[in-house]
Amino acid sequence: MLEQKLSTNQIYTSENDNQLLRKHFKGTGNADSPLLLSIRSLLLGFPITKSEADVIKTTFKNEDVREAFRRKFFNKLSTDAPIGKEADFWFGTDVEVRDKCTDTIRQVIESKQLTYEMLQQAMNLLEDPFGAKVDVSFDPKRVDDPLQIRFLARNKYIGTVVNCLVQIKVTVDNTKDETLEETKARILKNSSK
Repeated sequence: MLEQKLSTNQIYTSENDNQLLRKHFKGTGNADSPLLLSIRSLLLGFPITKSEADVIKTTFKNEDVREAFRRKFFNKLSTDAPIGKEADFWFGTDVEVRDKCTDTIRQVIESKQLTYEMLQQAMNLLEDPFGAKVDVSFDPKRVDDPLQIRFLARNKYIGTVVNCLVQIKVTVDNTKDETLEETKARILKNSSK
């Protein structure tokens, strides 16, 4: 059971990261943040305008914002994480490949590696929106990839982008600008009900 819990690879985000995300990605009312919508278009290969690119570039010039955003997509091992929250992109992969056949192991490891490369390329786009785009095209007739590793990586990449943008949206939309003490008090109050 502990092994299953640890393999979920939940990404730890500090309160400082959450505050930075709230500050830069807050939408208005129930509407999605225009910046998050532009980022989604950029990361999924849709065209963006020069003004959208300029806003993205300006936002991600700030290294703290860039790193807080990246940590939502893929963590790196760090001494900043609380005990029990340590994880990186590869953490939990051993569970996916344990007792599997060679082809399945190749599919998991190689597609995950390709996904990691796609995510790194996506993070580069945040600083240079007109740089090399992530290729999310798919050709089912492609014969040079019999294990469909490219297809698996493509879907994992798209799923990661969508899920992480949802996590960021939830982070910024469902929390008020409150102090750490107010957050603790709210959580304690809610847990005693």
